[in-house]
Amino acid sequence: MLTSKHGRCRWSQTDEEVEARIQIARGTKSRDVNFKLKDKHVTAGLSEQEHLVDVELCHAVVPSDSHWQLEDEGEGRVLVLTLKKARAGVTWRAFLLADNPKPAPSTTTKDYAKVDKGDDEAPKSEPSKRPPLFYTIEPGTLAAIVMLVTSVCVGILKSYFK
Repeated sequence: MLTSKHGRCRWSQTDEEVEARIQIARGTKSRDVNFKLKDKHVTAGLSEQEHLVDVELCHAVVPSDSHWQLEDEGEGRVLVLTLKKARAGVTWRAFLLADNPKPAPSTTTKDYAKVDKGDDEAPKSEPSKRPPLFYTIEPGTLAAIVMLVTSVCVGILKSYFK
């Protein structure tokens, strides 16, 4: 189970669900809990107190298939949020948008077309990102491309001026 940067929240995931466990006071009853869930936003708190959680999620969930419950744990209680993933099979690298590490820049377009089309064969990974507009080309590769284009152009010119 991973720990969020927000201290009292631990979370874990399966292919279909994300579970968040938030530490709360021992005497807390379910009627004391205020819980609101939107596609990518969770607000949970206790009556007459500030929110325990008021955050943007890293990915979308299905609010109608998600729920919460209270459990005893050690000397206190935990508010357990069970959230249904909107895209089953996608592995979340972080629970909260604020904790999501930025992906490394990509120089490949492998499988972008499949992911964009929503193809069933698309890899189960992070949501699709468009290919970069500019590519990094190694000097040796660039030299080979220039030589190839030059030889094709020379061949065309020789055949034209015969």
